Amino acid sequence: MIKITIAAILILTIMAGIVFLQLKKDHSPPQESSPVKLVSEQELSPQSYSGYWEKAENEIFAIIREINPSLTTDTLEIISAKIIQCSRRYYINPYLIVAIIYGESRFIPHVTGTSGDAGLMQIIPSTAKHIASSMGYQEYNLTDIETNIEFGCWYLSRLKILSGGNYIEALARYNQGGNWRGGGEKYAWAIINQAEKIGIPMKILLEEERLNHLTNISDL
Repeated sequence: MIKITIAAILILTIMAGIVFLQLKKDHSPPQESSPVKLVSEQELSPQSYSGYWEKAENEIFAIIREINPSLTTDTLEIISAKIIQCSRRYYINPYLIVAIIYGESRFIPHVTGTSGDAGLMQIIPSTAKHIASSMGYQEYNLTDIETNIEFGCWYLSRLKILSGGNYIEALARYNQGGNWRGGGEKYAWAIINQAEKIGIPMKILLEEERLNHLTNISDL
């Protein structure tokens, strides 16, 4: 009788051990040999962003210097830094800003046009007045480099919203100001083609801008 009891206890102990091991196995997290992280889950360090902007600013500095070698180093630094600042503030690709300034003024800071359009981004007085009022400026100087770029980028950011992300239309609106009644594609394509000639891949950038615009609108 004692032998039977001992044998039964041993059998029960072995069975309990088997059940315990099976339960432990079932509740253990699966082991992956090479876990894959989705792109949307990947963490981008602040250094990666700062690296992009630093690289863009240096490239823009070099582009502007080649376009207008008469500019001083200080002026080049002011222009390239302001372009990067406005690019980040208004969600506009910095190379698109470069392309517009190149088409409008060839980076001659104090140039004025026949309609009174002034500065790097060739803003006409009536448009400047509207921008200044909207941004809360009491006084301003359109030929001031930083003010001119700020006004031009703020205005372009509003035009791209009005155009639903269509940058051909946004550029046409930019060219004609508040008088836009349709058309202006010739100007838009002139800007694009001129930019392509100096090495800025505008057609690719415009598609990126369109997609970024749609993303930003969906986040509102």
